[in-house]
Formats: sequence, C-alpha cells, structure tokens
Amino acid sequence: MPFLAAYFAGGHRWPYGSLACRIAHHLGALVMQVSMYVTITILSSIAFSQYATLTKNCGTQHCPALPRNFCGRLLHQFRRPKFAKYLCVVIWLIVLCITATAITYNIQDRVSGEFPTCYNIKVEAGERPEMIAGSFATACFFLSFMAVLWSYYSLTRHLSRIQKNTSIGEKHLIYRKVKRNILVIQMILTVCFLPYHIFKPIFYVLLTDDCPRLNYLVEIKNFLTCLAAAKCSLDPVITLLLDKTFKKSLYGLFTKSTPEHQ
Repeated sequence: MPFLAAYFAGGHRWPYGSLACRIAHHLGALVMQVSMYVTITILSSIAFSQYATLTKNCGTQHCPALPRNFCGRLLHQFRRPKFAKYLCVVIWLIVLCITATAITYNIQDRVSGEFPTCYNIKVEAGERPEMIAGSFATACFFLSFMAVLWSYYSLTRHLSRIQKNTSIGEKHLIYRKVKRNILVIQMILTVCFLPYHIFKPIFYVLLTDDCPRLNYLVEIKNFLTCLAAAKCSLDPVITLLLDKTFKKSLYGLFTKSTPEHQ
C-alpha cells in the first residue's frame, strides 16, 4: 500500500523507466497481487482442511461420506498435517518463481516513447502477458470460490439431515463451529475478493483511450484493489479468531510459563 500511495502521488511526474517507477509500481503491485492470491489459496485450504478433518473425527455414524473420486481422495489428503506442510512449501515455491520471472521481465522492459511518464494507460491496463496472467488468476479465484461454496453447502445439507433425525448433542457442536468457520471464509471471499474479480474482466473490455471513462474505470479498480489488499493485512486477526490452537500458541509467547504442579 505505501508503494501504491507513492505511485498515485508522484507517478505522473516520474519517467516511465525510472527506478522510482519500477519499484513503486512494478514491484509494489506485484507483491500486492502475489499476497492476494496466496491469501485466497490458504483460506480455501483452511476450509477444505476443516471439512475433510471433520469427516474423520466426528464418528462413523453421522459423518458426511467423502466421494470416491479425485475430489474425495484430495480431501482425504487434507486430513494429513504432512500434506499441509508440503502444500505450503509448494505454494511459496510457486510464488518465488512467479515473482522472480515477473521482476526479470520488468527489468528487461524497455522505455516506451508513446508513454513517457510512469502513470499511463499501459501501466494501468497491463500488456498482453499481464492480461493473460490476470485472466488465469481470475479463473483460479472462481474455482476456489466455488469449491469453498461447495464445502459449505455439503456441510449445511448434512447438518440439516442430522437435525431431522436426532437432537444436536455436545458432540455435534463441532459441526456448527466448522460451519461458522467455513461461512466466515466464504464471506471474506465474497466481500473482499469477489467484486475485484468480477470487475477485472469488465475493466479489460471497457478499457479505452477516452480519458473521462478511463478515469472512472481506474478509480473503481483501485478501490476494489485496496479492498482486497486491506483483507490481506487482516490475515493474522482472522487466523486468531478462527483457530484456537494458534490463539493459545500466541498467548503462550507473552505469558510466563509455570511448573505443571502449580
């Protein structure tokens, strides 16, 4: 966000190939986009993990059965802590590869005589490789969004079936907690990220050289981008609210340990 603030404050005065332009926009925007999609991936993984773990630990009588297909086998892997560690390593390796490739591409980018200043339509719209990458990222978001929605729907349908056949005992309170957590993740994806990804294709379609329309499009895009970026900065708070283990571990860092017999 500080990089973007500097870009919007002084980008119209910076030369396109200047160091300030490359750092403030190319690197700043890249880091923000990477953070956004890492957030979406990890939030979706948390939802899958909670749903899949519930099918293992709630008992055999009332557990929702996993489908016997690729999705079922994948959800089965989400029960394993080792798989979670491997998944995080893979996510960050992909992030490093994409970041290094994009930085190399931006460094090799030549100064265009058509757009002498840093703030211009080429930077705002992106070139063809950036549009292709943005379209692919949008498709991945909607895939994650629908997958989390499916997990919430499956759990809600199963919980309704239990309520019809038996009373909700203490054991089944786990269902409601997991349902609440998945609903929180779904609401985060809906409020913070869905408007941005709906508007992104519209922005590419309506993009024009007409300055008044371009100003409106850029302002809407920037507002939705800031909304998504603000969510990324709240990740520790959301994790604190969703995960009691994380909360206890965090509190343990700031409390003095006492002997067990005390």
